[in-house]
Amino acid sequence: MMELVQVNRILDAVGPRHFPENIDRAALLRGLEICAQWYREALRYSTKKSDLQHRERLAAISKTTKRLRHLLDDESKACELNRSTTLHLLEMNDIQERLAALIKATERHLSQREIRNGPHTAYQQSFRKWSPFEWLVGRWLPLVYMEVGMEDPGGLEALVAKDSSYIRFVLATLAELDVTSGTTAYSRSSVIKAIRLPFTGKVRRKGASQVDRYLYWRVQLLRSVMNPHLNLDTDQDALGKIS
Repeated sequence: MMELVQVNRILDAVGPRHFPENIDRAALLRGLEICAQWYREALRYSTKKSDLQHRERLAAISKTTKRLRHLLDDESKACELNRSTTLHLLEMNDIQERLAALIKATERHLSQREIRNGPHTAYQQSFRKWSPFEWLVGRWLPLVYMEVGMEDPGGLEALVAKDSSYIRFVLATLAELDVTSGTTAYSRSSVIKAIRLPFTGKVRRKGASQVDRYLYWRVQLLRSVMNPHLNLDTDQDALGKIS
């Protein structure tokens, strides 16, 4: 969770002449927290690796549970032959029922993850268009920057200019969110490339859609969280600025 002191440091880095004197710092904080949440989701879903790892864990749990249940079946038979206490047999039966429920649950999840259609899968796959860093810098932070009323840079070249207030905003935000390339901070040139990316229409990941189907939803969600008093049913100004 971010704190207002971090927002203050970001604004100090941007410079007071680039944002309104009465800027809503709490709204900026809420917007940045949503961007941080999306960034974490992008880290998880931007490649197929996490999905494969989850499937492997489920398969391992299912296999181990089946082996344990088989061993307990043998143990139950031995108890019956030895005329063990009724209480012990009841405990064994209870454990077996719980294991059976676990096996059923893991296999159900495994079968569901085979389905490649549906909103949940589509949402996960939407992150594969760009890298998490490119999403954050090139698409999501501009939404927050404009919504909170910062200086309108007036086009792509102004965004990436040497004295760009947006670049200062990005670099300061990356530092506060601890978003790095490995163990080092992202360079200014990397930030500029990420800013340019949405304007090119290029897709960095093979097989990813060129269309950002969640753009309108993200704009509306950000605006409703940052400015909950607004009526957003017909207000689409932000879409025109970033499309």
